[in-house]
Amino acid sequence: MSETMLIVEYDEQYQELHAIKAQLLAVQKRLLALGAGEAAYAPGDTVLAEPASFAEILDRIEGMPHVYFTGSRKVTLELDAQAHGSSWVRMAWDALLALRDYAGAAVGGGASRDFKQWCEDVPDGLHAISPRKIVRDESKAVKTKAGWRKERTFPVPTHVDPTRKVFMGAHVRVGGGNTVAPRLHYYDDRCADHGIFIGYLGPHLTNTLT
Repeated sequence: MSETMLIVEYDEQYQELHAIKAQLLAVQKRLLALGAGEAAYAPGDTVLAEPASFAEILDRIEGMPHVYFTGSRKVTLELDAQAHGSSWVRMAWDALLALRDYAGAAVGGGASRDFKQWCEDVPDGLHAISPRKIVRDESKAVKTKAGWRKERTFPVPTHVDPTRKVFMGAHVRVGGGNTVAPRLHYYDDRCADHGIFIGYLGPHLTNTLT
C-alpha cells in the first residue's frame, strides 16, 4: 500500500472514531437529561468484550447465529504473529458483529439490501462498520485471471452450491499499512436462506498491486 493510500485510510479511521465519539456523547447527554446518569457512564456489556486475538475470534464465530467460517483456520491464526499494536483484531471483530446483525435481519425478513447498503443505513441498536471498508466485488482484472479467481474461491456447504465452492469477491478491508493488509472475504448471496459465509480471513490476496 502506498504512503498516500495509507494516509487516506488513517484519515478515514480518524473521522470514523470522531463520529463515534460524537454519537456516544450525544447518547450520554440524552441519558443524563432523562435522569439516567448511572447508565450513561456504565461500562459496556462484558459479554461482548473485544477479543484479544484472531484465535479468540475464530472461537467466537462458532457461536454466532447465521455466520459460518469455512476458511483456513491456519491462515487466520497466522495473523496473530503480526497483529501486535494494530487494530486488525478490533476491526475484524466489528465486521463480524455487523455481518451477524445483517444476517440475522436478512433471515428474519428485515434486510433486503446487501451488506454495504445495510451499513450505510443500519437500524438503531444494530452493529455496522464504515461502508468505505466494504468492497462489493473484485475488479474485472481479478475475476478474469484464473489464478487470482481461484485464490478467492472458498468452500461452502452443498446446500449453498452443489460444487461446494463459490467465488467470494465481496470483502472487508480489515487493515492496511504493510504487505499483510488483512482482508475478510464473505458470501452473502441468498443470505436470507443460508446466512453469511466467511471464506477467508487473512493477508491480502494477490491482485494488480501485489
